[in-house]
Order: sequence, then C-alpha cells, then structure tokens
Amino acid sequence: IRGDGVVMSVYLVADTCLMHVKIVAHSLTILGCCRLRRRDLRLRILRRYAFSSTLKRMSTVVELKYSSQVIVLSKGAPEVMEHFLSHKPPWYRHCHRHYTLKGCRVLTLAWKPVEESERAGVVNLPRDQIEQGLRFTGFLMFKCHLKRDSKTVIKQVSFTVVHY
Repeated sequence: IRGDGVVMSVYLVADTCLMHVKIVAHSLTILGCCRLRRRDLRLRILRRYAFSSTLKRMSTVVELKYSSQVIVLSKGAPEVMEHFLSHKPPWYRHCHRHYTLKGCRVLTLAWKPVEESERAGVVNLPRDQIEQGLRFTGFLMFKCHLKRDSKTVIKQVSFTVVHY
C-alpha cells in the first residue's frame, strides 16, 4: 500500500465506516454509518493517471469486480476539477472557498461510467478525454491546523536570504 498521507488516512478509515451524508444549504448531515470492508471493494485498475502537481489532479480507470462496470475515478483541486465536471451545483465555488479560507484542505471527488462501446479502447484514450464529463461526487475536507510556531517560522524564512 502506498500513497500520500491524505489518501492513506481515508483508506484506513474506510475499513471501519462509510458515512452516508446529505448536503442541504451548505451544511453536512450525517445520516448513518455502515460497516465497509476493503475486501468488499474489489476492483481492477485498468489505467492510472498519476497525480501531477502541475495538473493538480489524478484519475484512475477501474473495473468493478462485482458488476464488471468500468468507471473513471478522479480527485483534485476544486478550482481545476470544476472544468472537467459535466454539472456542478450552484454552491460549488462558494463551498470550497469557504472551507479553504477556514484552513481546510479541500479536494473535489468525481467519477463517470465508461460506456460499453468505449471499454475496449479506454486504456488508450488521452488523459484529457478520459477526464471530460465527470460527475461531481462531493468534497473531501481535512482540517489542517497550523502548528503554534508556524507564524514565527514563516517570518524567519521570509527574511532569510539563501545564496547558492
């Protein structure tokens, strides 16, 4: 198992609980929680478009073992991902900006099914084509508290001159 810290945290929590949520007027209501085991999420990765800090997103084409359905799963910076969504809710920008300004790390999650007629050649399609027309799934938000000494360290670094 490998991945960035955020992805790994989500993966480890997913073994315990999958929350059913409802968003109404920008507030999140937890409707319930059900057991979820990683072994129940069997899938086969057909193509992985790795995270790129330049593109600020990543996508994976997977086949769900239980249904043989092929889907595209994507995550990335909300300001980048909005251009790939087929439809975004009217509160999309307000919501991600609100939580970003509160110090949260915000990711957009999106997906789309791959049509049966496209399945054979899906692994050869260019990334931009794969990522078009995604369905907005939601935001993933993580609180990122600043350390007590962050302000001091930032000031020190900004006044430091490094000569190479």
